[in-house]
Amino acid sequence: MPTEEVLSTDTPTDLNAFVSSCTFPQESFVLLEELPSRVLNGRKDREELVRFVTLNDTKDLSTATSGRIFHTSFELRWQRETSRIPGQPSFRVVYVGAPATLPAQLPPGQPLSTWGTAGLNALKPRSYYLFGTILSNNQVENMGLQSEQLPADQHLYAEVRVPRLLYYPLRGQRLQLIVQEYSDKSTGRIQLLRFAGLKVAEEG
Repeated sequence: MPTEEVLSTDTPTDLNAFVSSCTFPQESFVLLEELPSRVLNGRKDREELVRFVTLNDTKDLSTATSGRIFHTSFELRWQRETSRIPGQPSFRVVYVGAPATLPAQLPPGQPLSTWGTAGLNALKPRSYYLFGTILSNNQVENMGLQSEQLPADQHLYAEVRVPRLLYYPLRGQRLQLIVQEYSDKSTGRIQLLRFAGLKVAEEG
């Protein structure tokens, strides 16, 4: 019988220290989003607004306005909040997943089977296509970029409708995001979801 998942929240002030003390696998995926508070000065600045990397490729998580760390059995997401103390940031973190990877700093959490009015059921995970198809080495070089200068776990993708190159930490023609959804036991409606992984889309 699978271990029952829990939901737990808190408001740490030092996000980097909080995550460093967690026992998350280093291959966990990290999605970072930043709302700019300055004038953007070119392509590099625009690309930094959304970053999709692995945990072992991250240094300062606190610069992101919001983010997620996720793996097969858990997700930790956060949102930067306005702090009551000037110069001291505050973050609202939400953990959803197996108790085994629940950060020690968080409360024990509420079992999802009792969350809400009737509790939640975990549904079969679903997969959603991400924007972009991978660029070949020749395409990268023709664009004036050097593929060998990219980090080992970063690969370039492009999508006509997206006005920027996309960097993903997995190589494949197209990629899919795995999402775990939870439905209300009484109504069957989706009430909660968490990211659960990234995979190469099957062809055909």
